[in-house]
Amino acid sequence: MDVTATLPPELVAIVSNYKPTLGETTKIFEGARQAERAHAVGVSPFEAVFQDSLKLKNKLDELEAYDPATPDLDLQSLLAAVLNCEYQLYKLNAATPLRHNPFLSHWVEVITGWKEPIQPAVPPGGDWREHSTRFSRWTQVFKTRVELVKAILKQDDVERLRHHTPASLLVHFRSSPVRDFCIEPHIRMLEEEGIYEKPPQPQSADSVALPGAIGPASASTSGPDPSCPPITSTSLQDSLLQRLHTSPADVLHTLTRLPITLESLELLNTVLTSQDAYQALDTKPADLVREYLQRSLRRVERADNARQQPLTAQSHSSLPSASTSATNDDEGGADELLDREAQIRAIKLLVLFIRNLIRKGVVGPEEIFFEIREICVRYIWIREVREFRAWVEEGRDAGGER
Repeated sequence: MDVTATLPPELVAIVSNYKPTLGETTKIFEGARQAERAHAVGVSPFEAVFQDSLKLKNKLDELEAYDPATPDLDLQSLLAAVLNCEYQLYKLNAATPLRHNPFLSHWVEVITGWKEPIQPAVPPGGDWREHSTRFSRWTQVFKTRVELVKAILKQDDVERLRHHTPASLLVHFRSSPVRDFCIEPHIRMLEEEGIYEKPPQPQSADSVALPGAIGPASASTSGPDPSCPPITSTSLQDSLLQRLHTSPADVLHTLTRLPITLESLELLNTVLTSQDAYQALDTKPADLVREYLQRSLRRVERADNARQQPLTAQSHSSLPSASTSATNDDEGGADELLDREAQIRAIKLLVLFIRNLIRKGVVGPEEIFFEIREICVRYIWIREVREFRAWVEEGRDAGGER
């Protein structure tokens, strides 16, 4: 997945047309998008929506960088492109609750980052009146964009805006800007979801930790997995490592079912960086990593599904099915991740684990491609996942930073 990709020319032409209404453009854009996606193989509808949304976001970044003094810049087309891109971004992700919308941070930054620009000096030989008029119209384009984003975040009759053309929307917001809008609740959402850092809380002298220190509370992301012994001490880790040569099958079974904790990942790292260890297990490092990641991701996914289900759901059947029993016996520990903060911490730990293994050359990104893709698509709203995705896409070599 190319995170720097932008809209292809045919879609740019659609969103830059200032004559249709936003609703009419939506129909044309969606038809062209689906026609383009018909040629894509192996891309799920969920991933297709995210990829196309990212292209819209990247196109908006390009439009922001346009110089208003550029003589051949068509301000009507710029207005249409900016408003249609934001509106299509909203439409593609309208089914996702705002709190979990991967582009909530983008919309918040559109509003918090907007400042009335200062008109630049007239270029030599330029006409002051024409220069001033163009700059004023360019400013109105992005003022209108801010009002549209406010309407999207407020979710107050935003659908009625589809009847406007870009030009009539500019006039509408100039006379009737979005009122009673407060950005703070949306910033708090981002903080609660771990996308923005929460403001530091006052600490007593006894509780101040050194920068980068990891305490016991933050190191553990989930409780012990019933299917494996808890890794709580160095002696226990040594015991497990000693069993590599006497009961390798049992050790492999245990390693792939370790809970998502810092201690577990340190143990896995020890095994994966020891040639003697993984040779004793008679497996390749990539196979061990892949199986552990798949089980861990299913554990987090099941916990998330269970957390969202009503408590009464368990009353529908008093006896679990054989498949459910097997799954629970094979991959326990989901109950320990029912807390959303624990799920976020688990994904952060998995990302750090993968990044460390790639950097050391233990596994290559292509060997765990599908696991990386799942994390980067499903959990893109976590800041560390976005940073990891960018790191992978930049093509760092296995030996270290380039």
